[in-house]
Amino acid sequence: MSALTTPDPSGDAPPGVPQPIGPRLPGGRPAPTFEAAAGAVLGELQQTTLALLSAGSAELRRAADVERAFAIDHRLGWQVFRLATEKNPLATAAHVPARASMRRLLKSATRRRVPAEVVRRVSEAYDRFERFVEAEAGDRAEAEAMINAFLPDAHQKQELAARHDAFRAMSLLRGITMEADLMALLLWPALDGVSVDRANLQGEFGLRRMRPEARVVIASGDLSKPDTSVLTLDGRPAEGPVAFPSILPEFSTEPLPRIEPQMSGGMVTYTVAGDDVGLRSAVDLVVADQRCAALRRYAGQDGRRRIAIFRVIDTPTKRMTVDVFLHPEVYPGSSPELAIYNTVERGIVRIDTTPSRENDRFHQHDVIRPIAGGLANARLAHVPRYPEMLRHVCGKLGLAPAEFRGFRLDVHYPIYGAQYQFGFNLPQAPTSVHRSVPEQDR
Repeated sequence: MSALTTPDPSGDAPPGVPQPIGPRLPGGRPAPTFEAAAGAVLGELQQTTLALLSAGSAELRRAADVERAFAIDHRLGWQVFRLATEKNPLATAAHVPARASMRRLLKSATRRRVPAEVVRRVSEAYDRFERFVEAEAGDRAEAEAMINAFLPDAHQKQELAARHDAFRAMSLLRGITMEADLMALLLWPALDGVSVDRANLQGEFGLRRMRPEARVVIASGDLSKPDTSVLTLDGRPAEGPVAFPSILPEFSTEPLPRIEPQMSGGMVTYTVAGDDVGLRSAVDLVVADQRCAALRRYAGQDGRRRIAIFRVIDTPTKRMTVDVFLHPEVYPGSSPELAIYNTVERGIVRIDTTPSRENDRFHQHDVIRPIAGGLANARLAHVPRYPEMLRHVCGKLGLAPAEFRGFRLDVHYPIYGAQYQFGFNLPQAPTSVHRSVPEQDR
């Protein structure tokens, strides 16, 4: 593969050394990066504004001082004070006043006999800022979003606001909405010695229609193993007429609405009958099932050294929690790595196709954290009966809650259509263990 390069007209680079193509200033020198250019133009506006405030008042310790000194409204006084006093010039982008407001400030400064040269410098710095916005972003909102990418706190706040807006839009388009989505997976050694059994506890809370024709559906199962080996907690096949027991009525809406189960491609789906709209149609549905030999336990001779557990968001929801609980003998010493993928164009990401899907990754601020105390102490404020649900699953399967360590991903307004993936590194199998690991992988 050859790289596109261009010679350096400035003559600063050694002969024969290729230089990357990119924006260049007159004379051939590279143009500053967006971050550097934004910092320069905002830094100049900040310094000239601070000089303006200093020339117009003897003491400016609070926004109210600016308001009184220049006889301007509270909002403009706050904006100007923050513009002049932010520690990081990039953080001032959110506080730069609109042109009409800045004009009022400069007129007031002139009336208060601030030197004309000081006023002129602020005006010119503001003009340069507006030219920068037009050239780099097109409008103020886009420029602020681009600048916030270099400010972690501001970026995180902006990210959450965008996800909230996306949630509201998809709720209206789909005609359904949900308060909270929960998935808890318990993993322990399978009897074959080379696989991992899993139990899946899944809850959808405050699930409701916004339009009569909208379909309310909850699904459970494994896309990685499209067969009929999904079992209820009692060990019965979770298909056909016996699929219904996978729902835990003691933790679901009472009386339970009419549910229509269906098995398809390794997934059990439950459709809520009826066409009620609004809060009276809201339901809580909690299901649990198990699958033997669901995942591989060790790295295999086929070269696979990772497994992935994921949750795809197909219902607009305000909050998603995914908990993974590991028996001490399952992936010991391994901590999960989070990856978030766009599934809209190319579908579910398999662990063996992950490298080819890097362009589909979302880079968000969400993180996976250990659960202090593991399964035995797992609690959720937005799901009050969660500890009871976990004890119920453990009791049915004969598992000891205190043995399981846990990891949690808790996301406000998860991205519709995104795949939230836990990746685990697989250990090498002990020499005493037969290496014919199962072929399925998630």
